[in-house]
Amino acid sequence: MSDTSKAEVTKSILVEKEALVSLGRFPENIWMISLADGLFAANNATLPDARFINGLACFLSGDEAHLYIEAHPEMSGDPKQWTFNECREIAKSRPVIDALLLFVKVKIIEVHFIR
Repeated sequence: MSDTSKAEVTKSILVEKEALVSLGRFPENIWMISLADGLFAANNATLPDARFINGLACFLSGDEAHLYIEAHPEMSGDPKQWTFNECREIAKSRPVIDALLLFVKVKIIEVHFIR
């Protein structure tokens, strides 16, 4: 991934329809993993309808972010809390990012499209 995208995409994930839950909306405060040089943890994912997307990895808590880091030992970063709107603006500023991906127990449970 180019340095200008300011996100680091890890392994691709197949999102299972059963794993998706509708929270109605993303929480007001969410966590992302800040990597070196302004990068953030991101994933590419295949949705149940076979669409392929790139999204910033988001979490309900710092503990959830640490579970994700443990599942991706090749990555190191610091979980930081942001408002939903801040995360949305960060995602919008990265042309390669299509969505925010909300993880619980290292599974995507909600997708918020930004484009």
